[in-house]
Amino acid sequence: MTWHYERNGIRRDNVPEDDITDLIMLGEPTTGICYIDRRSSN
Repeated sequence: MTWHYERNGIRRDNVPEDDITDLIMLGEPTTGICYIDRRSSN
């Protein structure tokens, strides 16, 4: 899975799921967290 999050207006891309879980537990992301499913096609 591909995740990104923003902190203080700075976007961090390609964050591993385990790292996102740790960041959530620490309260790190202040703006938002998104999962991007790159497998889907239009």
